[in-house]
Amino acid sequence: MESPTADWEKVGDKFYRKIQLYTEVFDKDLELENYIVTGCSYGGAIALYRDESKLHSLQGSQSSKASIDLYSCAGKLIRRLNWDKGSIKGLGWSDDEQLIIVTADGTVRCYYDLQGDFTQFSLGNGAEEYGVIACRFYGSGFAALLSNNHLISVPRYEEPRPTRLATPPEGDVHSWTIIPPAYTLSRSVEVLLSISQTIYVVDAAESEDRQLDIGPFTHLSVSPNGKLCRIVHWRRQSDTTTGLQWCGNDAVVIAWDDEVHVNRGQTTLRKYFYDGRVHLIADHDGIRLITNDICDFLQKVPEVTDEVQLENQSPKADDNIQLIRQICDDFVDMCESLRVLNAVRFYEIGLPLSYDQFVRLTPEKLVRRLINRREYLSFHRIYVHWASQKVRVSSEDEDTICRMIVEKLAGKRGISFEEIARAAYDEGRGRLATELLNHEPRAGKQVPLSLIWKKMKSRSIKPSRAEIQILCFFVVLHLKKKLQLSAFFRVINSRPTATALIEASAQADDSELLKDLYYQDDRRIDGANVFIREALKQNESRSASDKLSLAVKLLSDSKETAFESFKDQLTEDFTGLSVNETIFKLVRLGYTSRVKKMQSEFKIPDKTFWWIRLRALVAKRDWNELEELSKTRKSPIGWEPFFNLILAAGNPKLAALFIPKAAPSLKPGEAISMYEKCGMRIKAAEEAVKVKDIESLDRLRQAAGIGSVEGREIERIGAGLRR
Repeated sequence: MESPTADWEKVGDKFYRKIQLYTEVFDKDLELENYIVTGCSYGGAIALYRDESKLHSLQGSQSSKASIDLYSCAGKLIRRLNWDKGSIKGLGWSDDEQLIIVTADGTVRCYYDLQGDFTQFSLGNGAEEYGVIACRFYGSGFAALLSNNHLISVPRYEEPRPTRLATPPEGDVHSWTIIPPAYTLSRSVEVLLSISQTIYVVDAAESEDRQLDIGPFTHLSVSPNGKLCRIVHWRRQSDTTTGLQWCGNDAVVIAWDDEVHVNRGQTTLRKYFYDGRVHLIADHDGIRLITNDICDFLQKVPEVTDEVQLENQSPKADDNIQLIRQICDDFVDMCESLRVLNAVRFYEIGLPLSYDQFVRLTPEKLVRRLINRREYLSFHRIYVHWASQKVRVSSEDEDTICRMIVEKLAGKRGISFEEIARAAYDEGRGRLATELLNHEPRAGKQVPLSLIWKKMKSRSIKPSRAEIQILCFFVVLHLKKKLQLSAFFRVINSRPTATALIEASAQADDSELLKDLYYQDDRRIDGANVFIREALKQNESRSASDKLSLAVKLLSDSKETAFESFKDQLTEDFTGLSVNETIFKLVRLGYTSRVKKMQSEFKIPDKTFWWIRLRALVAKRDWNELEELSKTRKSPIGWEPFFNLILAAGNPKLAALFIPKAAPSLKPGEAISMYEKCGMRIKAAEEAVKVKDIESLDRLRQAAGIGSVEGREIERIGAGLRR
C-alpha cells in the first residue's frame, strides 16, 4: 500500500502536496489560453470569457456571439450567459458565489444565482466619462480603476454605494492590488498602486507614498490573511508571467503558460509542468491549477496532518488510534462531514472543498450553492446531517431544538424527519423524537411502532399526538388488509383522519390505491393529477400520451371548468406546474384572457395575483405593460415592489415612475435614496429640499462633482434651504 505522504513535497521547511481533483475538464476544442478565467472561492464555479485582446478561431458549432460560460471545477457547463452589454473590464466572484461583471462605462451586474438572474447598478463618480480599465475583487466588494487613475470602491453588493477613494497621483499604473477591509486598520478597502518607481497606498481619506525607488513593479499580490504583499519587477520581456497568486499564506505560485513555480521568498523551490496553458485560481488554503485536461489543488499540508505522520511503524499511529476510541463521537462526526465532502466533490456536482474550506463556508452556505446548481438530493442529505448533529450535541432544551430544526427544514421537500427522529431516539431524547415525528409527511417511513409502544409502556402519562397518529395508521392498515377495497373505503369515508392518513401514505408509494380513493370520493381533478404525474415519469411517449388521455377524460367529466383548455395548455408544456406557476408562464407568453379566467376560477387573491403578474412582466422585460400599470390608481401590493424589481432588472428610468406613487407609504427621506439608486441626483435633491435634508444635499452635490453642470443645478435647488 502506498504511503499517505508519497505525494508530499518539501518546500523550505513546509510540506506541500498537489491533489488531482478532476481530469478531462474542458473540451479539447476550447482554446483556454484565449479566455479570461476566474473562479469563486471554496471550490466554487468558474467563469470563462473570451479575451477581447486576442483573435479566436471558431470551430464546429461554436457561436460567434459573446457569452460568459459558467462551469463547475469538473468542467460541467452550469449556464451560458449571453453578453451584449459592451466591453467587460472586471469579472469576479463574491464569497456567496455571485458573479460580478463590470463594463467599461461603469455598469455593474450582480448575478445572484447561477441561472441568469441579476441586479444592476452604476458606479457613477466619473466612470461613464473616463471609463473603467480594471477591477480587483474580494469577498464582499471590489475596487475599480478608471483611466484617470481615480478609484471607486463598492464595499457591499447587497446595498451598493459606490464611493470614490482619495485621488492618487497621475502616471502609468504598472500594477495594482487591494487589501480587503477585514485586514486594514481603517476597516475600509485599501488599494496599492505601482506608479513610477514607488508604491502608493490609497484609502478613502488619503493617498500615501511609501517612498520606494526600485520600481516599477509588474506584479503586486496580497496574501489571503492580508499580512504580506508579494512585489515583483521583471526586467526582461521574457520574464512576463501569465499568473501570480498566493498558495495559502506561506508561498507564491507563478505560472508561465505551461509551467508553474512554487516560491518562498526569492527562491523557486518546486516546479510543475503541464501540457497546456495553466490558469491559477486562489483559495484561502491553497490554489487550483486549471488546464484543458486537468484540475489540481496545490496546498500546504495542514499542520494537524503533518503532525500525525501516519507512516508505517509510526509510534504516534497507536496513540492516535487510542485517542479515536476516547473521542468516538467526534470521530463519527468527522466521518459524516467527510461523507458530505465526498458527495459534493463527485464530478456531477464538482464542488471540491477541503475540510478547512467546508468549516469556513458552513453547511448552510454549501446548501445554497447546491440549490443554485439545482442539486436538490445532495442538499437534502446535508440538511438531515445538520439536524442529526443538532439533536446529538446541542445543550439547549428539547423544545428549542425541535423549533430550530422545524423552522430550518419547513417547506423543504424530501426531508426525512424519520431519520432525524431516529438520531434523537438513539441519544435518549425520546420526547424530542416523538415531537419530530409530527413533521414526518410519510407515515410509512416513521419510526417503527415497537419503539413508541415500548416508550408508552414505560410511562403512565397521556400519549402524544404523534403516537396517537401512528397507532391510528396501524389500525387503518390492518383494516385495509382484512376488508375488501369497497368495504374499506366505506369504513374510512366518514372518518377524515383515517382518509388523510391513507392518502398521505398512498402518495408516497401506492398510486393505484390513490386513484381508487379519488375515484370513489369523486375527486376527478386529484385523480387526473395522479395520471399526469405518472405520465411525466414514463420513458416512452406512447405510454405518457395514454396517461394524459386518461387525465383529460377525468377532467372533462369533472363539474369544474377550470381545465377546459387543458389540451391547449399541454401543447405549451404546462404539465406539472402549480396554479401560480401556470399563471406566471401565461403572463410571460401574453395570454391575458386566460390569466384573468384562471384568477377568477381558482379564486386567486388580488395580492398574490399582482405579485405573480409583476414578477412575470419583469422577467419578460415587458416595459410597456409595466408603464401602463404605473397609471393605475391603486395596487394591492403597494408600489415599492414595482420600484425594487424593475430597478433590479436594469431599467432605472421606468423604476423612477413608481417613486411618486409609493411616496405616501415611504418614510421621510426614503425617496431620496430611491432616486439616487436610479441615478437621478437632481430629483433626489428636490426630495431632499422637501424634507429639509441638508446632509443629503451635500452628499448628492459631492457625488455629482462640485462645479459640474449637475452639481451646480443641485446647488441651485438647495440654495433656498440654506438661507
